[in-house]
Amino acid sequence: MACVHRWTNRCLGEDARKKIEDSVRGAHEAFTFLCKDRTFQKEFLSHA
Repeated sequence: MACVHRWTNRCLGEDARKKIEDSVRGAHEAFTFLCKDRTFQKEFLSHA
């Protein structure tokens, strides 16, 4: 997700950047949860 953030900041105007951010907000929140929730990680890795 960081690459999308860097790209939008570097390459897009404010309006386009806002549209992209609105479009990926749900994915960003989901990945944040998946990457930071220790209980989820432990349970997920127990099946790997």
